[in-house]
Amino acid sequence: MSGTIGALDNGSGVVGVAPGGFVVAALSAAADPRFGGRGVFSGLCLPLGCQVVSDDYAVTAGTSMAAPMVSGAVALLLQRNPRLTQPELRALLQAGSSALEPAPEPLSREGGGAVSIARSFQALESAPRAGDERPDAAASRLRFASGFLLADPARELSAQLWLRDADGAVFELDPARLSAKLSGGRLAREIEQLAPGLYRLVFSSPAPALDDTLRVDARVDGRSWLAAELPVVGDVERRGDELGGGCAVSLRAFGADSTATSARRATPGGSQRRNAGSSAGSSGKVFNPLSVKRGRM
Repeated sequence: MSGTIGALDNGSGVVGVAPGGFVVAALSAAADPRFGGRGVFSGLCLPLGCQVVSDDYAVTAGTSMAAPMVSGAVALLLQRNPRLTQPELRALLQAGSSALEPAPEPLSREGGGAVSIARSFQALESAPRAGDERPDAAASRLRFASGFLLADPARELSAQLWLRDADGAVFELDPARLSAKLSGGRLAREIEQLAPGLYRLVFSSPAPALDDTLRVDARVDGRSWLAAELPVVGDVERRGDELGGGCAVSLRAFGADSTATSARRATPGGSQRRNAGSSAGSSGKVFNPLSVKRGRM
């Protein structure tokens, strides 16, 4: 996959690019890897040659190429609402992002996803859907920040949940309708709304672990909707059986058979800790951009 050719700016860098896994960018003579130049193009040389298109352009990838694309997306969001803060901009970019194709292995390497400014606009201007509507599980996604959960109560693990409808559009859900049921771990904080259609879940595991697998059952209106699993690394709680021999893995979750906690909207002060196993209602203020009238500059 490639992007469009960047405009030449005195042969020194990229002025404009289009989304893509790779970008054809302006190449200065000093950066030409064929003649010992070093920079964003130098790491692409292979024994059989370099990814140089011509004396003026070469193919490259990485954060240097992502920066102008993301900066442009941020500029467009600020054009819609100049009062957006840096955390709000980051959340809107992530709320509108697409899953990477093909999916990386493990999925935790996907990060915030691929920028989609059209869907970020949807998130900025969205309103909660009607009570009888539900997000589409196949179009939505849950991504953990790591490929495993450590059996250490001091080491929390974050995950983000993207809600989409069947057409792939951002699905803004009233946080009071969202909850999670767990086994093999604890929900360390209330579910937090980061932006319309984007939520954060934070997990932890005691030591020893409750199970060797964290199982997450995301629920809408109390009904199972999307499930995910993650390995738990560390010693698993074991106990001798009643006959006095051997041992068995305890499958009990924190406090009972499971932990269910409902979501709340984002508040300026961040997440407030609650005891795991409790039900938390919606509290705080909704994501700030929703209070801005549509179309306001």
